Amino acid sequence: MGDSRTVIRKCQETSTDKSAIGAIIRDIQNKKSDFQELIFQYIQRSENSYAHRLAKNALEKGETTYLKGEELDRHAFAS
Repeated sequence: MGDSRTVIRKCQETSTDKSAIGAIIRDIQNKKSDFQELIFQYIQRSENSYAHRLAKNALEKGETTYLKGEELDRHAFAS
């Protein structure tokens, strides 16, 4: 199992994590209750380029984008 899948799995669990990133996982687990709905999902590397472009676009523009019950148009961020 790859590193990113491991992090996703740990975030989905409710058990205490005692690994090197345990403190970060606990912070994430503690914040889960702040959201009405929260889904941790592993995305294949082939789909990760979209997330990378979205984050890079937001950083370049100094904007924060929140998706609330909707999807962004993938073509808007195509390179």
